[in-house]
Amino acid sequence: MNPKKVLAKKYFIAFHNGNINEVHSYLTEDCMVQYGIEKPIKAREFFKQTAVMISTLKFETRNFYTSPNSNKVLVDFSYTTPNTEKDTSKTIDAIDIISFDRNNKIKNITVIPNQ
Repeated sequence: MNPKKVLAKKYFIAFHNGNINEVHSYLTEDCMVQYGIEKPIKAREFFKQTAVMISTLKFETRNFYTSPNSNKVLVDFSYTTPNTEKDTSKTIDAIDIISFDRNNKIKNITVIPNQ
């Protein structure tokens, strides 16, 4: 199996389990995350700011895609928000585009929600 695909799976499992220290072990020091059209932010800050919210989501990972011509892994997944007093739960389909550096560490994560 493609080593980048293996790393992306490990990262995603750690992310879904809320194991932020393990998540950080797969990232470059300067890894950036961009969610939708929001401004990119350093991954360590992104996970610190969103850890509580992320822990309330239910994730379903459908597939991981790679291309021999690309330095990227695409992750097809969805997440479901919890019911709250203000809102009913929603399921949002999304794609992660994960880019790697030459040492196979995650350099960039772009999340594209389909809302």
